[in-house]
Amino acid sequence: MKELIPIARDRRARAIKVLEGPLDHFRVAVTTSMETGRVRFALGGILIDARLREQNATPEILQALADQRTPVVAGVFEMHDGTHTLDWLQPLGVQQPIAPEPTSVKTKKIRQSLPHALRLAAVSGLIGAVALFLALRIESAWNLPFLIITALATAALMLSLFQIAFSISALWESFSRRQTLQLMASVMTKYCGEYTHGR
Repeated sequence: MKELIPIARDRRARAIKVLEGPLDHFRVAVTTSMETGRVRFALGGILIDARLREQNATPEILQALADQRTPVVAGVFEMHDGTHTLDWLQPLGVQQPIAPEPTSVKTKKIRQSLPHALRLAAVSGLIGAVALFLALRIESAWNLPFLIITALATAALMLSLFQIAFSISALWESFSRRQTLQLMASVMTKYCGEYTHGR
């Protein structure tokens, strides 16, 4: 282990560790598809979980590093339950680290998608309410199309509400953990240099 940095107040992680060495015992989670990219490997004797979609990488990239026994330096979070989660990984001889998008970029994307989700929720809720009102007022076979429209609008409303909840949760996560994420970003800059600019 190259470095251990305790974290004072974070609801998910209790420390940042910087590990080095080759990747051992690499495997893809059997419960998910390769596209999802949930993997597990050992580094420096510590078992690490990673969601490579968050790191903008694929399991094949890490599989190649493991097969070739390429030395790497990695920044991981030690969680409160004792597990370890990958944040970034720098293979020897590679200029660009495997790392998540900068927090500012993720936050910007979420903020841009939130108004669209709010508009969709408002429109689908309004359409659903009007269609349901008309379906209840019309006492004939003509109320069936309005019931179908109500069902579709309700589905769109539920989808948009789920997206809104996810966006708000992600923004809160970014805000509440900003000190921890900034600390990890500075650690990454220390080991990976200028390629982490803007993280």
